Amino acid sequence: MTASLLPDLALETLRGPLVNRLIVGLSGGLDSVALLHAVVQEVEGPEILALHINHGLHSDSDDWQTHCLLLCRALGVDLLSEAVQVDRQHSVETAARLARYQAFEETLEAGDLLLLAHHEDDQRETGFFQLLRGHSGAGLLGMPMLRPLGQGQIFRPLLNVPKTVLKRYAQDHGLGFIDDPSNEDLSHDRNFIRHQVFPLLNSRFRGWSERFIDQLSEDEGTRRLLIDVGRDDLRAIAIEAGWDVSALMALGAGRALNALKTLIMLVTDNVPPRSQVDACYHMLTHEAGQPPGVFKVLGFELHRHQGVFNLVPELSGSWMQGPPRVDAQGIWTVQGCSLEGKAGFGGVKTDLPGLSWTIDKKGKTIDLGHRIRVSELLSQAGIPVWARLRLPLLELDHKVVAIPALPRWHFDQRTALEYAESGEQPGQHYAVSLEDDLNVKGIVLSP
Repeated sequence: MTASLLPDLALETLRGPLVNRLIVGLSGGLDSVALLHAVVQEVEGPEILALHINHGLHSDSDDWQTHCLLLCRALGVDLLSEAVQVDRQHSVETAARLARYQAFEETLEAGDLLLLAHHEDDQRETGFFQLLRGHSGAGLLGMPMLRPLGQGQIFRPLLNVPKTVLKRYAQDHGLGFIDDPSNEDLSHDRNFIRHQVFPLLNSRFRGWSERFIDQLSEDEGTRRLLIDVGRDDLRAIAIEAGWDVSALMALGAGRALNALKTLIMLVTDNVPPRSQVDACYHMLTHEAGQPPGVFKVLGFELHRHQGVFNLVPELSGSWMQGPPRVDAQGIWTVQGCSLEGKAGFGGVKTDLPGLSWTIDKKGKTIDLGHRIRVSELLSQAGIPVWARLRLPLLELDHKVVAIPALPRWHFDQRTALEYAESGEQPGQHYAVSLEDDLNVKGIVLSP
């Protein structure tokens, strides 16, 4: 029987004095089930929880969540379950991953370790996949064992453990797990590598996989050095509004490219192809003085505006539609946008049924005594393009009622004359906090 699954060095990290909670990412598959069981059996001290992300992409998704709940009950562990919306307009794999990691980040608190069950076979697969995609940078790149995410950290304790060991551990302990049929779908590149490419290489080049893992380990030192340099450079070019394009250019092409790659890697937890890093660099440095630019990369948007660039999550459709809804504190938060409503004198009339929110500003105007395009008004106020795109408008019958205040840019609420309450009468005031870029900065600049 496999007595211990967790390597000694991993156990030292899991039992660290600064660890408050161990949160095991639990899909219900063999790898995560084995990891959760091992952590419960071998680690004492920190609180142990499991976190299941329900992507809603499979007809059995709810059954998988129920399986995870029953497993956690049997192990005496509390289960946190999060349902996420996956944007199907783009790659489902990428969109699901972004939604999953956003849920991870929102869950983590200071002192939390999020444990993911990636193992040695996954590491080999990732490194090979990055090689085929033409990743940028020196050496082969796999997954980091430990990295910050939000207020906590991601830890992969099984990264040096072969899949065969996990299978034997699950069998020895009689663990039940789910087989996700999508893992056999060869239309997914990773599955094709796993089921078609690797067996062919194994039959032709004996020992190649061990040598490949050894090379990944050696190149990890190079990667860490490049990330450290990139992070230092990003700290040096950080300004209140984002990142300074001129300061980026002053680094020289090599370090600037490494800084951009580091920024994208740390935020997306993925390695961008060299072609995408080059395209980002070209947009920032060769199109200076041109109209504001944007480049989409790995589910994020790189924006350039007035000598400043920002990396923010890609918008997924009209994500802020419907009647005004706020929580008990008067705050409504959606995808990095916090909308706060308060009563006060003046503002929007309170007797307007059928109000709705939208981020669609195409052709929209507002009557402030003179009619002006919303986009023009926001541009004149110096609101960067990425923030304009995310700013919701209050509407009634497709007419703009109000533009919420943006205190960060010293922009006061604008209310259309037809819907404005007089200064002596109580009305409604709205303010928006946009923090997508600040969240990105926190990931990059954290120790």
